[in-house]
Amino acid sequence: VLAADEKIHFSCAATWHGSDKKAVGEGKVFITNKAVAWFPANTQDSGFVLDYHTLSMHAVSTDKDHFPSSCVYCHIGFDGDDFYLVPAEESDVKTVYDTICTCSALNPDPEEEEEANNELFTAMMGGMLSGGSGAATEGKQGQNGANGIADPTEELSEAVENMKVEEGKDKEADMPGLFT
Repeated sequence: VLAADEKIHFSCAATWHGSDKKAVGEGKVFITNKAVAWFPANTQDSGFVLDYHTLSMHAVSTDKDHFPSSCVYCHIGFDGDDFYLVPAEESDVKTVYDTICTCSALNPDPEEEEEANNELFTAMMGGMLSGGSGAATEGKQGQNGANGIADPTEELSEAVENMKVEEGKDKEADMPGLFT
């Protein structure tokens, strides 16, 4: 049963294989905007529903030495189990993967989102409350307005620009030759 705001983005026949790579059963995978679910064709067996925060990694596996057929490899949590979804039609492997990517992006990790917001807020408030002694306003104490309070617009712009510069440096370090 789907929640009121939940929609199926893709479904297909698929076999679920556990971490030991043995088939658990044939059934159908449903990829919704809220979760990945697999239900067995045999209704006496149990299936699963995993929200995107539980699914820590997924990838297309085409290495026949690792798994005998193309599939979508999934990992649950940081120390959790692995499993493999093998669509009945090999052409559905990429669609299953792409749909999981798309729907996962609709469900950002609330902790990561909160951390990013807190960092931006701290950078903004550090400069405004301390009159320029925050990281975003270091060395700007003499440029405060007449009332001694730093201009928050200027401070935010500098903080964002500093993040862009740092982000660019990280990308260059990770991918040499791409930013020449």
